[in-house]
Amino acid sequence: MTMTSSQRQSLGTHYTAHSCTVEVGFRRYTATAAAYLGQIVEAEASAKLDAPVTLTFERLRGADVQGLGRALKSLVESGATYEDALVQVGLG
Repeated sequence: MTMTSSQRQSLGTHYTAHSCTVEVGFRRYTATAAAYLGQIVEAEASAKLDAPVTLTFERLRGADVQGLGRALKSLVESGATYEDALVQVGLG
């Protein structure tokens, strides 16, 4: 179900707090559980197929572009070089 802007507005800060929690949870899931399970599946599939198998979760990261942007900005503002910050957030 897609919410209209007026419905989101009527929920106010509760909706905002909830959506931020969901974004953080999704980011943690893709960075930990999905990546870890992907490594296990890669190893098993490579062994069974006797050929290298590679899985990528880059498309999932695209769902959190705002989070990546905030992290990049924060790193640069705290003194990291732009290039180093890109590497830290996984974009470089």
